[in-house]
Amino acid sequence: MELAWVLGFVFAGALIWVGLTKRVGTMRPSYRQVIAAAGFLLLLVMIALSLDKTFGWWKNFPKVIVGILGVLIVFDRFLRIAVLPGRGGHTVLDLGRIGGAEVIVNIVVALALAWYVMKDIADVIQAPGWKFENISYQIFGLSIALAVLIQGVSKRRLLEGGVFLGTSFLAWSKIESFEWEKASGTATTLVLNKRTKIPFFTSANISVRLEHMKQIEDILGQHNIARQSEDAKIEP
Repeated sequence: MELAWVLGFVFAGALIWVGLTKRVGTMRPSYRQVIAAAGFLLLLVMIALSLDKTFGWWKNFPKVIVGILGVLIVFDRFLRIAVLPGRGGHTVLDLGRIGGAEVIVNIVVALALAWYVMKDIADVIQAPGWKFENISYQIFGLSIALAVLIQGVSKRRLLEGGVFLGTSFLAWSKIESFEWEKASGTATTLVLNKRTKIPFFTSANISVRLEHMKQIEDILGQHNIARQSEDAKIEP
């Protein structure tokens, strides 16, 4: 059993290292970011389980906090949609939503999670004497479903002051460079490398249509944001 715990921590560390280092092959930046985030999440889970095993803290944790966190996530998503686009000024280029297949995946996952959570909530509130803390986990799950749905259906735009990514805004001054991942079909991925010291959030990835590549490069060039690599060629 102890060996399993050790292997869990080692595996989490390996994922973080693979995601952050550039010594492992020619992995795409978006893949590295996902791998590093997965490793960091696994590390947090391992630490939480270890602390619970030692101190039994989870039994005494106020579950209502989880529900409140879910409500705050919902509020944050709607606030971002309403406020952030206005921070960047007028739209310079409308990039539309994420790629077609990704939109479908996001919507299906969000609706499936929402259906499961709502069904669970309906079962809980039928019992007499239920409290908010009894549906805290379900509220949190519903907030995640809503966040995934919003991210899937929101449009991304290049604005006068930066890039609106659907639920977040990235100012031009925060972008150090950009690069393209290999194009496939009718879309490619624009990787915006950020000026940040936070290791797990060094880039933002946007799926864009091939016909937008030249316009995007021109706009980024106007803001002195240079291209980092020549992985994908611009179609004439």
